[in-house]
Amino acid sequence: PADFATKKLTVLLTGATGFLGAFILNDLLAKRADRVAKVICLVRAKSKEDAINRLRESGEGRGVWNSEWETQGRVEAVVGDLANENFGLDATEWSRIAKEADTVVHNGAIVSPVLRTPSRTH
Repeated sequence: PADFATKKLTVLLTGATGFLGAFILNDLLAKRADRVAKVICLVRAKSKEDAINRLRESGEGRGVWNSEWETQGRVEAVVGDLANENFGLDATEWSRIAKEADTVVHNGAIVSPVLRTPSRTH
């Protein structure tokens, strides 16, 4: 959009519950409050409540959570999975996020106990 440089942004963040993700979320909401209005976090969870709890626990465990983000509506957790088409979101949720999000910070990874990086030999 023409106002991208000046408007407050909504960010879609993947990998928000991981170590780095907690700090990215904090950076976006605490240190860039002048530019970031809201962060929508894609979280693997059973329910929306479980998803926000995972975000909260991850941030609190690393000392970078602010409960005001929830009460102010600046953070939202959506249940999804990067391994699935449209991140496992139904058509309505996918469309809403596509319209609402101004940018994506892709910090997530596909997690699998079967997949691993091959070892290197020298």
